Amino acid sequence: MFDDNDLDNFIDSSALENGFSAKIVSELSLLRNKLNEYEEKETDGDIINDPKWREIAKQANKIIEAWKTK
Repeated sequence: MFDDNDLDNFIDSSALENGFSAKIVSELSLLRNKLNEYEEKETDGDIINDPKWREIAKQANKIIEAWKTK
């Protein structure tokens, strides 16, 4: 899903231009890296219970928290 919405271009080119802080852009970049490294599991349940997926969720939460304090 994140590939379809051109997340790479947004992080690399548009985020700062659109008023996102350097902190948020950095956190987005970390999320992108984690997503790119993730080896998808066979079922939704396997994904939800995967510790690596939980790390991805924690990273996404960091972005939400940084956005709130923007």
